[in-house]
Amino acid sequence: MIQKNIRDSHHDFTEIVHLYANCFGRGDAAQLIDNKETEAYFSRAIAEGGTCATYSDNNKTIAALLYFPARLHTHFPPEIIHLVHDKSIYIAELMVDTDFRGRGLARKLLHNLLNNFPEHDFLIRVWRKNEAALQLYLKTGFTEVATITETKTKPDGNTLFEMEKVYLHFRNNK
Repeated sequence: MIQKNIRDSHHDFTEIVHLYANCFGRGDAAQLIDNKETEAYFSRAIAEGGTCATYSDNNKTIAALLYFPARLHTHFPPEIIHLVHDKSIYIAELMVDTDFRGRGLARKLLHNLLNNFPEHDFLIRVWRKNEAALQLYLKTGFTEVATITETKTKPDGNTLFEMEKVYLHFRNNK
């Protein structure tokens, strides 16, 4: 397995876009994924100071964690805006290919990030029904600080549905 940090906004994000669609375009939370919009999202996040940490296996991206300075995330609920400061990082995406889940890749990516920024705070948003992810964050020391409801579009492009998202916060005091 190869670990890599992508900091070039001109990177070819094809594999990461495929991973994104694999994670968020299937199952109970399946939503409409536009590959070009997803590629632009990753490119823009990295251009504005973000990084995408990845694991690949046989030239296939199997896990990725996108993070950037929290001040760049514009959708924080008002009750937690006080948690955003110069040393706050927003974990925008944490994805593991369905065929590689249960091997600790998400935990490794998360712990590497937390260890690399020992004096930072972290914020992440997760779908409440994603129990595996929620448990990983809570076991790591994140605490729930707010909830929101997001309206998403199903893959058919027409049907709307709502997702309760939980914002979690982690204070790194190393």
